[in-house]
Amino acid sequence: MEVMERRAAREIEQAGRFNDDPRWRRGRTRDVVAAREFLIEINEALHRGLSERGARLEDVLPGVEQTRRAFDSMPSFDVAVTLKTAYHRDPMHRWTTNDILDIDAMGSTVPYCDIVVADRAIASHARQTGLAERLGTVVLSDLADLPEQL
Repeated sequence: MEVMERRAAREIEQAGRFNDDPRWRRGRTRDVVAAREFLIEINEALHRGLSERGARLEDVLPGVEQTRRAFDSMPSFDVAVTLKTAYHRDPMHRWTTNDILDIDAMGSTVPYCDIVVADRAIASHARQTGLAERLGTVVLSDLADLPEQL
């Protein structure tokens, strides 16, 4: 739980930065969220792997568009960035550890399951962002709706 609390605190800090300059919520919010997700979750392992192979990041990801496509093609990364971006675009959203747990759960289910049942808030975001449709997953918020999907 301490890890989730630290991760939520990082998102609260980022929300504060967006509050300080609200233009970021209208513009390249996804780029900011993706860059943070990369630095926090992937950077160390990627650089270690490249180093072990004698490669440089520029050799593998030569430009901005190639980098975006590469990271967006990682389903769990895409889920996390899409959902975090949706939450960060809403200046009224108050981050909680439950948000982090929900995003992690969606990242490990939506890309790999045909149907996911989640709580109303995260299910709504998965549908509103187009994430569920893009990944070909039905996301429900009511278990009673499950039989008609089977």
